[in-house]
Amino acid sequence: MIASKQLKHGNTIHHSLLRRFGWQATCILITTTLAVVGVAGFLAFIWFADLDSNVWHRIMVTGWTTRSISISTLIIRSAIDFQAGIAAAMVAALVLETSSIRLRDAAKVSTMRANSPQPRTLLELIPAMGYQTWILSGIRCMGYSTVILLLFITTTALQFSSTALLSDLDVGRLPDLPNNRNATAATWTRNPPAFPAFAEYSEPASSPEGVDDTGVLLRAFLPFADAEFRENLRNYSGPAMVLDSRVSCQSPRISNVTVRTSHGYMDEGNSTAVMRGWFEPSVPDTDRLWTPGPVPFECNPFANAESITICQVGFPSVSSMFWQSSGSVLPEFWNVTKEDTKDFILGGNTLWELPMFVIRSYTAPDIYIDRLNQNIVRTESDGVWTTISTPSLSWDISICYSAWSTADLHINAYSERERTEPITHWSTEKEYYTIPNVHH
Repeated sequence: MIASKQLKHGNTIHHSLLRRFGWQATCILITTTLAVVGVAGFLAFIWFADLDSNVWHRIMVTGWTTRSISISTLIIRSAIDFQAGIAAAMVAALVLETSSIRLRDAAKVSTMRANSPQPRTLLELIPAMGYQTWILSGIRCMGYSTVILLLFITTTALQFSSTALLSDLDVGRLPDLPNNRNATAATWTRNPPAFPAFAEYSEPASSPEGVDDTGVLLRAFLPFADAEFRENLRNYSGPAMVLDSRVSCQSPRISNVTVRTSHGYMDEGNSTAVMRGWFEPSVPDTDRLWTPGPVPFECNPFANAESITICQVGFPSVSSMFWQSSGSVLPEFWNVTKEDTKDFILGGNTLWELPMFVIRSYTAPDIYIDRLNQNIVRTESDGVWTTISTPSLSWDISICYSAWSTADLHINAYSERERTEPITHWSTEKEYYTIPNVHH
């Protein structure tokens, strides 16, 4: 009998609390509390986790850091606003039921109790409770005013939570996610996926006559994956990959040259030849230019009229699997890097540093294959070009040396103008992608 009375008494209290809060308010309080706890735990994970967590690594690398924080703070603000609205309605009800409000404000307070107002609306209650004279009523009104002010300060401060959390972020380096790619295609046949903006430093060269030199030409690629960020960047100070893009061209001194029919694909409209011989620069004392002296070469230039061939010249090393260097421009930073040392460059172990022949062909439009086997009758130099002629064909050849080395250096870069990174455009007339903006 006693247990039955206690159970009945407990049920009475339980039903009384549900009746006071209501099912809607109870569900909101439980749901928003769970949401706040879960989101706060996620934010703590973002702040204190590291590379040992695959989830944290993926969020950081894929650029979801700021989005995750913004969405999380939005959920917290919304949850607290719902809870503050319920608390504000409860305060309005208590103020009205304890007669702590003036009679003329009763209707307005009754509306607040029914509509779950925002805490800033409850600020109007504070002056309405300022005329209480009894000590007990005055203490009660001070308690209500304190709760109202705390609700207002909390909800207002949460409006800046996203700004406060994002201000603690910093830019740093992280290893990217693994990505499998097919690298069997040659470099010349691959289309660049993007043309990122870069910082450039240049100095003119005092080149001797017969040499066309770009001078010092360093290009730094900024360590930012987002194209819009690179376009809007005005100042940057920090590490970057710097490429020495200096190129020096001149006429080659060619000897023992022969031109014969190519055994590859050719027809009357697109003929090729095999050009062999020895070459060395005509002006070997050019600034920062190193050459090993006369070296052999072999190229397959086009033989049709008004064509241009770019041929990378080098010869295999007898003692190793590497290509022997035919010469290069020493990089500006060869002595400050660990890998691009002078011995490594002069050893010719990097295929991309080999010089290139630029060959312009001048032939009759009706050239036939058998005419490719004619003997060389004339070889002469004019500016940066050396001309090789047969009775029916002639080629202008220029040799271009490059540094083409990279180093991770600390740079200071700035820009004072708007810029947009170029993209490829589909040409309906030519039926392939063109890059005219890249050329400019």
